[in-house]
Amino acid sequence: MDIFLKYINKFYSSGFVRSVMALTAGTLFSQIIIFISSPLITRLYSPDVFGVLGVFMSLVTLISPVIGLMYPMAIVLPENDKEAVSVFWVSIIATIIITILSYLLIYILYVFQIRIKFISIDLLYWVCFVFGMNGIAQCFQYWLIRNQKFYLNAIAEASQSLVFIIIVLSIGYFYPNQWVLIFAAVLRSLIFFLFLMYGSFKYTNILSFDCSLSHMIKVAKEYISFPVYRMPQKLVNSIGLNIPVIFIGTYFNSSNVGYYSLSKNVVSVPVRLIGKSIADVFYPKLNNSKLKSCDIYNMLMKTTIVLSIAIILPFALFFLLSPEIFSFLYGQAWREAGEYAKWIAIWLFFGLINQPVVVAVSVLSLDREYFVYEVFSLILRSLFIFIGMYYYGSALACIILYSLISAICNMVLIIYVLIVARNNRDISFSK
Repeated sequence: MDIFLKYINKFYSSGFVRSVMALTAGTLFSQIIIFISSPLITRLYSPDVFGVLGVFMSLVTLISPVIGLMYPMAIVLPENDKEAVSVFWVSIIATIIITILSYLLIYILYVFQIRIKFISIDLLYWVCFVFGMNGIAQCFQYWLIRNQKFYLNAIAEASQSLVFIIIVLSIGYFYPNQWVLIFAAVLRSLIFFLFLMYGSFKYTNILSFDCSLSHMIKVAKEYISFPVYRMPQKLVNSIGLNIPVIFIGTYFNSSNVGYYSLSKNVVSVPVRLIGKSIADVFYPKLNNSKLKSCDIYNMLMKTTIVLSIAIILPFALFFLLSPEIFSFLYGQAWREAGEYAKWIAIWLFFGLINQPVVVAVSVLSLDREYFVYEVFSLILRSLFIFIGMYYYGSALACIILYSLISAICNMVLIIYVLIVARNNRDISFSK
């Protein structure tokens, strides 16, 4: 018993675990707020209205990888802060330029009266604003992660969710329409950006470095693999993740989008809570192991196994009971969302346990292979959704087939990266 307690104390006293807990605390608080308020939200807003928000946020997520050209992820990599600051400003400049170009593209659509079936031009303008804010916020977020200011990211996560819920419930009580949800989403992103910017300027030395244009060009070339390989891979992945909303919104109705959006948001709670927190801490830790020429196979294997054991039982129970859970929590009108959720749970179970290997892709220099994997995954996901739509004519059938093929793709990725890590365990990882 004493040995067990000693192991537990050692586990919780480690820097890695404390960092994960710091990030998890803010995400946990925000997810608890959203979870508690969800039954009220679903009784104020209909599936149709909720579906509009689902389309809006899916478009933001879909094009987010292009913002910053994925340079923000490189902020944690340099060995010295001066170079990291240069990467930071490269990321900011790229984000601003791409946001402006996006607005110009939407204006062209407006001038030539090109219509998109599942979203209006007015909403597209706000989509650009939100992903622009999110892109800049991501730059500050990775800078804070580099400086071990995990608690600031945690507070920002909690604050933005609190603002969103307050607006959705207070204004939505009187005006339960799509524009209230969109306004809340826009303000949430703005609050998140402002808080991270304030924290970076006040609690880090980000403004104490002089960055010349020549040095920014130098680091942009040094980390060119991020926009050349990582960005297309992330974009393909993002399209694959959001393609159900595009298909359902185009060929079915917004109620089906609402069912899918709510079910995915609910099942995604552990993914956002555990997966992102571990990834944010695991990324710099894994990179440090690379710089010190350490073996990373055991680290990857242990983390993947621990994650699998920790979450398999809750996910299995959820699969069996999700329709009843949704009917009880969100009202009978949302019972069908529970049918969506049980199959999404299978996909996101493997999507959660593959977080360590996804982080390891860049460390193991597998960006090209990962891109090929994402392209084939997108093709398979699109094909299976098309089968569900064409042969079964059902939005639920589309989600079932999509979830199963996504789970298989995640399993393949886990196995492949672990094999590569094992084969390279005796090789020194150095630049």
